[in-house]
Amino acid sequence: MANFQSKFTNPKLEQIFNLDEFPEVTLEIEESDWNNLLIAFDKDPDKNFFVPGNFVFKEHSQIPDQTLPSVALRVRGNSSRNRPEGNLGQIHDPVNPIWRQTSFALQFGKYVKGQTFEGSKRLDLKFIREDPTRIREVYGFDLYQQAGIYSGPLISMCKFYIRISGDTDRAYFGVYKLKEYIEDDYLEDRKSFFGDEVPGSKIPFLWKAGNGAAFNNYAPSVIENKDIYDLRINTSSRDVAIAQLTDFVRNLVVLEGDDLKNWANETMDVELLLKSYLTNVILGNMDDYWLNSNNFSFYFNTYGKFFFIPNDFDTALGTGWGIDAGKQDTFNWGNPNNPLIQKLITIDDFKQLYINSFYELTNEQTGPFHVSKSIPRIKRWQSLISGSLWDETIHFGCENDGAGCILSPQGGNNLQTPFEDKTAWWTSGGNNPNYLLLEQGENNFFEVSGDQARMPKQN
Repeated sequence: MANFQSKFTNPKLEQIFNLDEFPEVTLEIEESDWNNLLIAFDKDPDKNFFVPGNFVFKEHSQIPDQTLPSVALRVRGNSSRNRPEGNLGQIHDPVNPIWRQTSFALQFGKYVKGQTFEGSKRLDLKFIREDPTRIREVYGFDLYQQAGIYSGPLISMCKFYIRISGDTDRAYFGVYKLKEYIEDDYLEDRKSFFGDEVPGSKIPFLWKAGNGAAFNNYAPSVIENKDIYDLRINTSSRDVAIAQLTDFVRNLVVLEGDDLKNWANETMDVELLLKSYLTNVILGNMDDYWLNSNNFSFYFNTYGKFFFIPNDFDTALGTGWGIDAGKQDTFNWGNPNNPLIQKLITIDDFKQLYINSFYELTNEQTGPFHVSKSIPRIKRWQSLISGSLWDETIHFGCENDGAGCILSPQGGNNLQTPFEDKTAWWTSGGNNPNYLLLEQGENNFFEVSGDQARMPKQN
C-alpha cells in the first residue's frame, strides 16, 4: 500500500484492509432474528431491514481476536441482492439449509452506542460474484491505492461464516471481501486529503449516485430525485445541497473553453479526478459513471470543492458487455451525454493530465498496472485464499443464477473450478470473452488495456 495511508485519521485502516492478511469473520445470529430477516426480505427485498448479531473477528496478525455484541446487519446490494437462505416463504432449516451467498452491511454502533470495530463504524461484507479468478474487484480497489488515489475505498478479504443459534455447525459462506463503507467515518479518515482539517465555511455534502446520475441535466425533477442523487450526510440541509449540486451541473453543462477551465480549477482537484477516472478506464470498469451512470459517490467539502469517489469493480479486467473494454477509445470511453470527463479533456492542459496518468500506471519499471507488477499481486492473493474456496459440506443454492453464487455444489450453471483464468460466464457483446489475467500474450488484459499505443505520446 502507498505511504499516504499512514496519514489516515484512523491508522487502524491499514490493518483492517491489509490484503496480506486473511482473517476469519463470523456473524452469530439468533434463529428468531434470522427468520425475521428472511420474512422481511420476502416482503420487500429492496428494503434495508436490520437485525442484531455478534461480530466475531479472528486470525489476524495485527488485530486481536474479538467479539462485538449486537451489531446491526442487513442484506445489501442491487443486482447481487439475494435471499440468504431457502426459498420464498421458508424460514431457517437447521437440518438441510440451502444457503445463498449474500452481501451484508454492518453497523457496529446502531444498537450499542459508540461501538466501533477498530475505529470503524460500518463495514461491508461482499461475496465474490461470478469472477472465476476471485480477485477482479479486489484488484480494482487495490489499484487505486497503488496509484496513490486516496479517494478510493479500501478492501481486504476474509473467510466468512454464519452461525444460527441452535445449529450444530457454522455455515461457511466462502471467501468474502471486507470493504470500507462510504459515509461519515470515510470522510473523517480523509480529512487531510479532502482539505477539511481546517474546516471552511460551507456545509459538506456526500452523495451516492444512482442510475441516471449523469451530471447532464440540472432540471429540478432530476436533481431532486433521491433515486438518482441520494444525499447521505447533513440531510437536514438538503435544500442547500440541491442548490449547490444544481449549480455544479449547470456550470459543467454550460461552460466552455477558458470559462470551463477556470471554473473546474476552482471547483475540483482536476488532477486527482482525471487520474482517478483514467484508472477506472484502464481497468475496463464499464458499470461506472461515464458509461452506465452508476456505481460512484461524490463529495463537496467544507470549501465547496467536488471529489469523485469510485465504487464497485465487478465489471472490470475484461468482464462486462457491449464494448471491448481493453481497446475502447480512452477519450470516448462511455456515453457522450455524460459530460464530466468528456468535457474536461477538451481542455489541453487537462487532457495532458489524463495522458500522464496513463503512462504513470503503465510504466514498465514502476507502473502498478503493468503486467509485470499485476501478475505477482494476483498470484499472491490467490495463494492466500486458495485453501478456502471450497467446502463440500456447503449446500449453496441460487435463486437468481444471473446474480448469484460461485460455489454451487447442488448443481446449476455457476459451478466453477477453484481458479479459472477467464472472465465471468455472462461476458458478452463486443467484449473479448477470452481476456486472461495470468497468461501473457495477445489476450492478456493488462497488456491490451495498458498498451501505450492507446494514448498519444507523453509530453
